[in-house]
Order: sequence, then C-alpha cells, then structure tokens
Amino acid sequence: MLCHADHVGRDATITAVSLHEFDHTAVSGFSLEHHDRDYAGKPLACEGCHLEHSYAADKVDCANCHMTGDEAFTVKHVSQFGGDCLKCHDGVDRMDHFDHAQVFPLEGAHAGVDCAGCHAGQEFRNTSRTCYDCHTEPAIHAGKFGLDCVRCHTVQAWAPAQLTRHTFPLDHGGLGPDNCQTCHLQTYAQYNCYGCHEHEPKEIARKHLEEGIVDFAPCADCHATGQLDQ
Repeated sequence: MLCHADHVGRDATITAVSLHEFDHTAVSGFSLEHHDRDYAGKPLACEGCHLEHSYAADKVDCANCHMTGDEAFTVKHVSQFGGDCLKCHDGVDRMDHFDHAQVFPLEGAHAGVDCAGCHAGQEFRNTSRTCYDCHTEPAIHAGKFGLDCVRCHTVQAWAPAQLTRHTFPLDHGGLGPDNCQTCHLQTYAQYNCYGCHEHEPKEIARKHLEEGIVDFAPCADCHATGQLDQ
C-alpha cells in the first residue's frame, strides 16, 4: 500500500507507481533530500542508485556513484567502514552530528587509536566498553589484580600504574596504611577482614548473630568505610 494505490478499478495497472507521491523516506528509511541530483548537476534517476532494475536494499550501489565525486575519499571510506553504507547513512545524514563522546569518550591514549583498533571487522554496534576486551591481562598481573582496571590505570597510559580508586579507607584503624597483604591474602581482587578482626570467623559470626545480623559477608557491603555504625 506504500507504493500502490488501492481501489482504482479492476482494469487498473497496479504496477504503475506514481513517483510524484512516492515517500522514499517512509518506505526505505533513506531520505532523498541530498540525492535529487548527481555530481554533474543532472536530475538523479532511480537507476542511478538501484542497479539491475532491482529496488531491494542490497542492490543499492552508493560507491559507484560517489566514486565520480571523490574517488580517493570513497575508496578509503569503504576500506575503513565497509560497503554497507546504509548501516550509517540515511541521506540526511545520521552521522553528520555523531558525537563519539556520548557513547565512549576518546580521551588520552584512546584519542589516537584507529577506528579498526576497537571496531574489528568494521562492526560499529555493540562494541565492548570494558578494558580487558581490548587489553589482554598482562602476565605480570598473574591473575591477582582482577579486571576492574580503572582502579589502577588511566586512559593516559597503562604505566605507571597506581591505585587511583580504593573505596575502603587505607588508614582504617587510625594507624595509617597497612601492608596490602593484611587484607588481600591471595589476590588484590578479594579481601579478608580476619587478618585484623578477631582472627576467627566463628567469633565474627557469633557477634553478628547476637545482633540479629545473619548476612554479614562480605564485610564491606555494610562497612564500606570501616565504621561499625553503618
């Protein structure tokens, strides 16, 4: 019904489409606002984009026409982003005001990364935003630091690494920063409070149960700053 008029009589030729009333944007999702004339200034006919007399989306040949206008740019653009132009462009144009920072800020060392460095296979949707999907955990970590990379690393550079985010106060107890291994017995992604408190899980359990607290592990869920009254 988007292309063919209804109720024009039994003898009507329903394959005859009136292009004067044809809403290309509504039917295809692609606006002809900037595609009414070719690079020579002549009216752009349907056959200029729709090859082989087919109007299916996969038969649209954008590159063939744009090669005429700027071959060097078109060749480079297709090599970088692929030949499926309609994935990004809608004729208006969708990418014209695209702000990458609204999706993922390209700051620090990320600013100079080539698009293909993150968008493998020219796939620009559903790109992971987690560090470890791009940066393989180095052997020096030996599985001890976990995958919350931003606790130690910034987008400026992987090194030097320093602890930039530690929600639990490092001066807990008022004695100043203690040795990391006091709480992190095996890995830095896990902790144990028994290195200081009571030294016995059963005693910790007894004291919590006396207060009617049955869910008392992990400790920092309730004592995020180390204070008992949380």
